Amino acid sequence: MSKTPEFLSDLRDHTKATLINRGLDDNAAADAASEICKRMTNAWGGVQVYFPTGLSLELDAQAREIYAEFNGHNHTYLAKKYDRSEQHIYRVVKKLRAEELARHQLDMFSEGDES
Repeated sequence: MSKTPEFLSDLRDHTKATLINRGLDDNAAADAASEICKRMTNAWGGVQVYFPTGLSLELDAQAREIYAEFNGHNHTYLAKKYDRSEQHIYRVVKKLRAEELARHQLDMFSEGDES
C-alpha cells in the first residue's frame, strides 16, 4: 500500500493525464505531476482545503458567453440558446455591464499615469 495520501495521489494522476493530453510524453508528464504535488504540499501542507464543484465557474463562463453575444435585441434568442429564462439573460447582462463600467471607472482614476 502506498504511503502517498489518496488526495495527492489523485492530484498527481489527474495532472499527469492532463499533461499527457496536452502532448507531454509519459515520463515528462510524470515528473511534472510529481513536482506540482511537491509544490502544492509545500504551499498548502497541513491546511484543510475545500474544492467547490466548479458549477459557479461553468455559470460564470456561460454568463460571459451570453454577455459577449448580447446585442441589445436578442434576449429571447439567448434565452432559448442557453436554456435560460429571459429574466436570467437580463440579470446576466445587467450584472456584467455594471462590472465592466466599474472596471472602466477604476481605470480612469488609477494612479499609473501622473502627467
